[in-house]
Amino acid sequence: MKISLRIICLFTMLSIVSCSNEQKAKDDSLISDTSKKQDTVKKNPENFSSELNFIDAKGNRQGKWVIYGKMVQDKKYNDLSKVEEGTYKDNLKEGEWIEYNPEGSVKRKVNYLNGKEVK
Repeated sequence: MKISLRIICLFTMLSIVSCSNEQKAKDDSLISDTSKKQDTVKKNPENFSSELNFIDAKGNRQGKWVIYGKMVQDKKYNDLSKVEEGTYKDNLKEGEWIEYNPEGSVKRKVNYLNGKEVK
C-alpha cells in the first residue's frame, strides 16, 4: 500500500511538472512571436502613432509620412520643421505630397504615381 501511494504521489508530481513545462513553453512561444513581430516591424523615432512614418517588415516605407528637418541634410530647416508630407506605397511616393519652405509655408503640391512626379 505504501508503495502504491508513493507511486501515485510521484506520478501526480511528474504530471504537474510536465503541465507546468508545457505552459511555460506556450508562454515562451507567445513572447517569442511578439518579439519577432516587433523586430521585423521598425518604426522611426519620429513616429507619433503607429500609422505615421511606418516601415514594414521588408524595410519599405508605407502609409502617411511626414519628413522633418532632422530627417534631411538641409541646414535651412529646423529639426522639427516639416519639409514634406504625403503617402508612401512600397517605398515609393504615391498621391499628393506637400513640400514646405523652411519657415513653414507651403512651397508646392506635387502628385506622384509609382514614385514618379506626375505633371
